[in-house]
Amino acid sequence: MPQSLGGGRAILPPSALCEGEGMSPGPEDRRYVRRPLYATVTVRDAGEPNAGAVLFDAVDISLGGAFLQSELLLEVGDEVEITFAIPDEMDPIHVRAKVAWATRANEQKGTPGMGLQFLDLTDSDRERIANYIAKHRDAE
Repeated sequence: MPQSLGGGRAILPPSALCEGEGMSPGPEDRRYVRRPLYATVTVRDAGEPNAGAVLFDAVDISLGGAFLQSELLLEVGDEVEITFAIPDEMDPIHVRAKVAWATRANEQKGTPGMGLQFLDLTDSDRERIANYIAKHRDAE
């Protein structure tokens, strides 16, 4: 049974995805360079900003979005409001995002989670993320 995020949105259990459905893009399909980011991300339904929030762990970030590690998966296409902090920065980043893909753990892809696409990143937040990525360009 899916858990509610609020506003009629659901969090899907790992068993809700069929094999191959909503799978993450490979490195050759990505438009942006990704770098590790280990941060807690607060996720709220974009349509219900006063509804409850769910905390996820971010694993990596790019100028286009972030990967959140989780056994609980939102539906592909859901729009959410997310808040996270870049390490060593005081001000959090608030951005609207869309669930672009979701994957459960399997032999080929060991980490379950979902990819979020940033929808309205401000220029200053884009610059902050770009600086973080440049600073960690040797990290894999």
